[in-house]
Amino acid sequence: MNLLDILSNVTNTGATIPDGWGQGRATYGGLVAALMQTHLEKTTLQGRPLRSASIHFIGPAAPGEVQFNSELIRSGKSSLQAQCRMLQDGKTVAMLTATCGEARASEIIVPRSIAPRVAAPETGQAMPDLPGLVPDFTRRFDFRWISGGLPFTSSKTANVSGWVRLKESLPEGTLLTPAIIMAYVDAWPPTTLQMFTRPAPISTMTWTLDCEVLAESIAADGWWQYEAQTLSCGDGYTVARSQLWSASGQLVASSQQHVAGFL
Repeated sequence: MNLLDILSNVTNTGATIPDGWGQGRATYGGLVAALMQTHLEKTTLQGRPLRSASIHFIGPAAPGEVQFNSELIRSGKSSLQAQCRMLQDGKTVAMLTATCGEARASEIIVPRSIAPRVAAPETGQAMPDLPGLVPDFTRRFDFRWISGGLPFTSSKTANVSGWVRLKESLPEGTLLTPAIIMAYVDAWPPTTLQMFTRPAPISTMTWTLDCEVLAESIAADGWWQYEAQTLSCGDGYTVARSQLWSASGQLVASSQQHVAGFL
């Protein structure tokens, strides 16, 4: 089942996670976050645009039925805070706290950052299909590395840049949404995975995503430029920051993740 089909089947109470989106013993975190965001949009966010989301991965979500418990925390004149918990077998496996805000008048305007110039996607290194070494969900995406290394290649750098797109064909007119942004941003391997000398467990603990509300709608298909920098790594934990731009260079999201690695 493709991404849009999964998200379109979210109900007011739950959803079904299909096979084929695994990441080790857990479901791919970008899909988990997208499901919670979709539930909030259906039930709680009152149509207000997402500005920031904080996601906590508490336990592994497995394929099968999940339930949602969404709550409006506060709704003001222009901003809103809400939270969604994903449950499986009665236990919370993930949480998303969303902050939404309507546009408001401002005398201070700082232009958004512009995407750095990098080589075209066609020149980049693709993710090899290595069953047992790369997660199942990566087969849903087309990656092209421009800088940095592939996972488990003993790279000397902890930064990475490149391009990503969904392999599935999106219906004509499908627009970019926060849920789709979450899937694109989290698709890339953690920045330090390229420095590993051999496969080892790694897991995102917390993830903060800041979405740009764009003046014009953008189609969700095509290539998306990605760049990530490692801010710190030690004691088995990595903090990394990333950005996602459209092919035309518009910033659509910035992100920071705290990742636990077991090597």
